[in-house]
Amino acid sequence: MKKTLFTVIPVAVILLITGCDAFLTPTRGRENPLDPDNPVLPVHDFSAQPETDSSVRLTWTPEAYDDGNFPNVVVVMSANGIPVNQTDGTVVYDATASEGEYLVQDLDESTLYYFSSWTYKDIDGELQYTGPFSGETQTYLYVSDEVALTVDGWVSSLPGQSFTDVDLWAGWSTDNYYSLIKFEDLPEGVLLSAELVLYCESSPAVASRLEVERIVDPWESTSVTYADADNGSFSVSFLNNTVDVVTSYVGPVTLDVSDAYREFMEKGEPNYGFRLNEIITADAQRYSSSEDGINPGPRLAVEYYTLE
Repeated sequence: MKKTLFTVIPVAVILLITGCDAFLTPTRGRENPLDPDNPVLPVHDFSAQPETDSSVRLTWTPEAYDDGNFPNVVVVMSANGIPVNQTDGTVVYDATASEGEYLVQDLDESTLYYFSSWTYKDIDGELQYTGPFSGETQTYLYVSDEVALTVDGWVSSLPGQSFTDVDLWAGWSTDNYYSLIKFEDLPEGVLLSAELVLYCESSPAVASRLEVERIVDPWESTSVTYADADNGSFSVSFLNNTVDVVTSYVGPVTLDVSDAYREFMEKGEPNYGFRLNEIITADAQRYSSSEDGINPGPRLAVEYYTLE
């Protein structure tokens, strides 16, 4: 497993920043944000977290004055450490605090960024500030890894045929076939990409198409049947879940399963793995399984952020 702070692997590195009265330094007109008599209201729960490999979502909870108006908030970004004042870096947001969020885009994928925020208000012709809000921090790690395979094999419509882990078949000819594959769970985090890599040992003599679907019903290799896998509620489709396989092809085939793994990692859907099927020709495709011994079995390559 390759695991690193965002300074080594090309990816945006983010520090989550939450409201706290730490790291406070004298700023013109600023009073302690925790002081109830402070004339400039703070923001609460200020944080920054990755949205893509080159963007960060800033969020905060604004507080309104008695007249319904809000202070302004200025957010400063720096690659040299936590900004300690409003000129200690690049201003990425300077507007009303009422918005509650802002997306910082076009970031350098190889840079570690830090964010601090201040609220301010014009009081008698002078800007008065409260902040910075940059105390408690959490560091996201970038992970580029291959996920361990749990089980792989295929089921057939042939009567009496049980789950078999020698080769992986998908499609139909005299019998129908589904391959079932499951990988270990990933930790909670923000997924960047997930690719399922298979090795095709035999494809039909005409162009074919391999489909991968996310399994939504629990199954066990010791008991799963073709009827289970063929049930319409056994699996669901997702975006970009097919790949065309050229005539009589032998070699690696890659499927984008990012949308499926976002369901697992970000939405808490159970990880029951994937079902493979051939959806164009009346023929079958054969892929190497983990038991092949010659060609590589299924691999799942992922990139994601997780908390340190």
